[in-house]
Amino acid sequence: MVEPTPEEKRARLLGQVWSSYEEENNFSLEYSPQGGTGAVHVGVKVYLEFVPFTPDMVKEDPYAEYYKTHQPPAQKDCEWDDDQRKKFRRDLVKSVKAGWGRKHTLACAEPGLQDITATLDVDVSTTNDPGEAQLKVIAQKTPPSTPRFASH
Repeated sequence: MVEPTPEEKRARLLGQVWSSYEEENNFSLEYSPQGGTGAVHVGVKVYLEFVPFTPDMVKEDPYAEYYKTHQPPAQKDCEWDDDQRKKFRRDLVKSVKAGWGRKHTLACAEPGLQDITATLDVDVSTTNDPGEAQLKVIAQKTPPSTPRFASH
């Protein structure tokens, strides 16, 4: 079989749109190369599980040491309210887009096709249905006076 020329490969590549979604990858991908810069769209649907701060948590690491010398939080500060959930969702989407969107360019490494590039764009959306989510995030409520600890 004769290897296609770079021009033939270019003609087959440009103007096409490839889409992929594989459950184990936890994202969807759409690639549309152009002469010059095309686009790679990565989409992720996130389910957020909002977890309250429970009274038992003041006795456990990493909070136990802090609460030996501080009052436990008021119950009203331990639960997520609707406005806090909405703000957390908005902030998560905004943060991911700001951190990843349009900051990386992919380039074709094939000889004769190096000018074909695509800019990475990220589309994050949240869902209330864990069954349709590609990623699950547990959002632990932390009362305002409680120190924040990094997740691992």
